[in-house]
Amino acid sequence: MKRMQIIIGGVILVAVVWIVRIAITPAPGNRMKDEGREHVSAQEVEKTLYNSNPPTSGQHTVTWVKPGIYKAPQSEGELLHSLEHGYVVIHYNCAVHKKANESEACKTLITDLESIANKKKLFKLIVVPRPQLDTTIALTAWNYIDKFDSFDKKRIEKFIDYHRDHGPEKTME
Repeated sequence: MKRMQIIIGGVILVAVVWIVRIAITPAPGNRMKDEGREHVSAQEVEKTLYNSNPPTSGQHTVTWVKPGIYKAPQSEGELLHSLEHGYVVIHYNCAVHKKANESEACKTLITDLESIANKKKLFKLIVVPRPQLDTTIALTAWNYIDKFDSFDKKRIEKFIDYHRDHGPEKTME
């Protein structure tokens, strides 16, 4: 009986430490002000000035981008709607810094980003180029952004694991 109490006490202690650790760990990325969730036309989205590049909330279209790895930029309004559904979008711009051997470095970056997305089974994940991005990589989730210039697998995976499937609109996809 005493042994069982010790085991249960140990399990409870580990659980409490784990919960406290999660509670005091800050969310990865920078929290942005929520700009709302209104559905509007694509023309309205084009006229909207968001508080970040890429945006993390705000008016968007009624359709959304499905999980995947895209070779061409996708609709701003549809990407925002995906964020609302709890997606994480991995944006990249290889041209932001002009480097020698840029095309080879870009291919490596894209391959590395695709590898992470595939490892995570593309569940609520989008990898997409963003020509107007002012850094090499930007991660977005609803109201969160993280921007940086060097590939960092651990940083990307931490952002995905923390924010994925936590958008304000719960969906089954």
